[in-house]
Amino acid sequence: MDTLVFYSKIDWWIGGLLVLMAIMFLLFPLWEWKYNTERSIHSKILIGILIWPWALLPLWLLLSIEYRVTERQLVVESGLGETEINIEDITDITPTHNTLSAPALSLDRLEVVYADKSIIISPKHKQAFLEAIEQRKQQLDK
Repeated sequence: MDTLVFYSKIDWWIGGLLVLMAIMFLLFPLWEWKYNTERSIHSKILIGILIWPWALLPLWLLLSIEYRVTERQLVVESGLGETEINIEDITDITPTHNTLSAPALSLDRLEVVYADKSIIISPKHKQAFLEAIEQRKQQLDK
């Protein structure tokens, strides 16, 4: 079976907030450069060098969350790392609107319960995701 990749659904307000954060990180050094005449050119350059890379962080979070369904595993990848879950260990998948921190960019979420643990995700195409997991579980049960 091929590996299927599902991307996180993105709520408009979460995506907007992350883009706004990136813009603020980009604009602050420019504002500092133009309007703060008390600082030296060297300190302004240093501020830009230190702050501009932080503008990439929210964009990286927006683009890096994905859920891969392989033949035997669900791999949840986010900017901060990846979690590998054996499909045979998954005992339940239920809809949730839990606001806990999770590799999910939407509040339209699924809680995946496995091996006395759980993880909250938000695949954009939930039905196709659920069908892929169920199909893999049936293959493993044979």
